[in-house]
Amino acid sequence: MRLPKLAVIAAGLALAGSFSAAFGQEAVQKTFGQWRVECNPKAAKESPCVLVFALIHPKDKKVAFAWSIVPDNEAGKQKAVVRTLNGTLLADGISVKFPKGDPLKIAYYTCGPRFCFAEFPFSESWLKTFKAQKGFEVSYVAVDGKQVKHDVSLDQFTQAFEFYTANLAKTN
Repeated sequence: MRLPKLAVIAAGLALAGSFSAAFGQEAVQKTFGQWRVECNPKAAKESPCVLVFALIHPKDKKVAFAWSIVPDNEAGKQKAVVRTLNGTLLADGISVKFPKGDPLKIAYYTCGPRFCFAEFPFSESWLKTFKAQKGFEVSYVAVDGKQVKHDVSLDQFTQAFEFYTANLAKTN
């Protein structure tokens, strides 16, 4: 099952859903295809920059799915945060499928009242794969047993990641 007519837009921070509302004049926002970079130097202790791909439901304008890359607690490292709607079977996790590859399973971290998310290191291996691919499919199972699938485009991801890391370095 695919969510019908999801619009891909720049959604701000997928974790908080309202990162851009806190931006001051020093904030940086730039879109690269379906990826968006948002940086707020004032949030340096939390997460000063985010690189996000988000699918927004056109009716209620809520984030239906988001894949974000944010700084990890370990200096120079990044982590990925994948957000799905609440009402997901946690035990099944999230499946990531690249063309000509076997699906990778990612375990959920937790669910809250509005969304579920998985969090894991965005390693050099992930980065190389993202840069080499045109896109991938993410799927997970809703509580009604139906599989939900999203296609994630990697068009202009490399440019977005370079812009993200350059601006992240400015906040340190």
